[in-house]
This record gives sequence, C-alpha cells and structure tokens, in this order.
Amino acid sequence: MRAIVKIDPKGRITIPLYIRESVGLEPFSYAEVEVGSDGKSIVIKPISRSGEVLIDFKVSLSNINDFMKVLRTLLAEGVEVRLLKCRSSTDNEYDCVLTLTLLDRSLAEHLENKLKSEGIKAEIL
Repeated sequence: MRAIVKIDPKGRITIPLYIRESVGLEPFSYAEVEVGSDGKSIVIKPISRSGEVLIDFKVSLSNINDFMKVLRTLLAEGVEVRLLKCRSSTDNEYDCVLTLTLLDRSLAEHLENKLKSEGIKAEIL
C-alpha cells in the first residue's frame, strides 16, 4: 500500500485514512518515527491508541541490578513499557529511554520519585 503526499511548510504530512486504518493509527494516538535502515526512508510505527498517555523516562544504569530495580518498580505499578532504547554513555553506564503507558502525569512523577529513592538516576522527558 502506498500514497503520494505533500509536505507542508512546517514539515507535516497527512497520512491518508486508508493507510492509517490499515496500520491502526488513530487520532490522538502516538507513533514512533525513525529513519529506515537504508538511511533514505522514514518508518512510522503506531505505539499507542487514542486516549493513552505515553511518557518518556530517561534512566541511567550502572549495572544489571539497576535495570532489574527499574523493571520491578514498573511492574509493581502496573506500567506498560512500549519502547526501550539503551546506549552506552560511559564504560560503566548506560542511558536508557523508556516509553511508558500511564494513566496520567502524576503517576509519572510518582515513578520518578520512587526510582530516585532506589538510587536510580531518573527523569521525565
């Protein structure tokens, strides 16, 4: 399935309805946009439904135990992890961005404080 679309002056495009419906993109939902593996294409992937709140968290981890603390905390709160991307920031530390499905921003702040109390560097992006 394909379509030719026009890019407006702000860089926006309108994805035709038949394409949005076929992949499950709903109004007010979220999608991940990334450069394709060929470096010359754009890939758009739906990651939520309308009405869901997605919040990105950045956490810095120095070992596998830190990662396990983060996962235990998220599971205990019933949070759904939609995306997880980590990269090495130094020899002993990894910076990870977790995209989470939450009920509201106050739960995000609660999680941020809880992770910090467990010694994890965490911030809401």
